Amino acid sequence: MAEVFIWRIFNQVAIGPAVWDEPANHEVVQRAREHELPSIMDYLEQLIPASGFLFGPLCIADLSLGAMFRNVALARIPLDSTRWPKTVYYLERVHSLDSFAKLFPIEHRLLRPPPRQHRAVLAELHVPLTPDSYASESPRRGVIRT
Repeated sequence: MAEVFIWRIFNQVAIGPAVWDEPANHEVVQRAREHELPSIMDYLEQLIPASGFLFGPLCIADLSLGAMFRNVALARIPLDSTRWPKTVYYLERVHSLDSFAKLFPIEHRLLRPPPRQHRAVLAELHVPLTPDSYASESPRRGVIRT
């Protein structure tokens, strides 16, 4: 899921263009949207309960799936509730939890400004921050290569 959701979708439409000033590879995104995402959704639709959470009470698995699907949502890729009703409604249940819902305003405020302005935006939103940031003014690539 992470390979598809983060690297083939979110990285292509958000991180690459906004952080690295690289154009999106629309062929990669299209293949992910048309083939890989539906395959994942078809699989999940078989496993997701019609109500409640994956294993009864809320657990880390639910939060993990919810977090993965935020990448899809932030990439503005809609999920077909007629094709995958259990999964879409499950994600609505997970994303309506306070632990997710309270982050949505922060997500939306961070979508437009460049990363070098994120710390100031977070301060405006009263997000607790450390006194100093050890990040640089410029983004640095990590060890994972796409």
